[in-house]
Amino acid sequence: SRSPVPGALIRRLPKLEILTVTGVGYDGVDLAACRERGVIVTNTPGVLTDDVADVALSLVLNTARQFVKSHNFVVSGAWPKGMMPVTTKVGGKTAGILGLGRIGKAIAKRLTACGMKVVYHGRTKQAEAQFEYCPTLKGMAEQCDFLIVSCEGGAETKNLVNAEILAALGKKGTIVN
Repeated sequence: SRSPVPGALIRRLPKLEILTVTGVGYDGVDLAACRERGVIVTNTPGVLTDDVADVALSLVLNTARQFVKSHNFVVSGAWPKGMMPVTTKVGGKTAGILGLGRIGKAIAKRLTACGMKVVYHGRTKQAEAQFEYCPTLKGMAEQCDFLIVSCEGGAETKNLVNAEILAALGKKGTIVN
C-alpha cells in the first residue's frame, strides 16, 4: 500500500488486469495509466478504521497522562527522590476532529467514552452528526484541547493545519495526526 505504482511500471506489465492496494488510500497509483490500460484498481476501505481510531485515542491518552514520561520516571529510579508531576485528565476536555468521516467517527466514539466533548470541522456540516460543527478550522482550534487530524491527505489538504491553526490551538493544545 505504501509502494508507488507509476505509469512506467504499469505499462511494463502487459498482462496486468487488477491492482489491489492493501490499505485505504491509492494515491501512489497512477490511475490515468490504469484507465488507459483498463486495469481495475481496488483498495480496502474500512479495514483499518478501528486500528487508526485506537491509535488516535492512545495518542490523546498518552500525551495527556504522560505514560511514557511516567514509565521513564519509575524505570530511571527517580521516584524515591520526588513525585512525578501531576498529569492531565481527558474527561471534560474538548477534542476537535478535522474530518468526521468513517475514521473520525470511530475516534469520536472512543473519545466520548472517555468523557471528552467532541467538535468537528470538515468540508460540510453533517446532518446526522451528533457533534457540534465548527464552520472554520481556526474557530475549532481555538476551542479545543486536542486537535485530531483525520482528513484525507493530498493536495487539497496539504498545509491545511498551518502556523495560524497551531497558534489558535495554543501552547497548551495538543495535535494528533
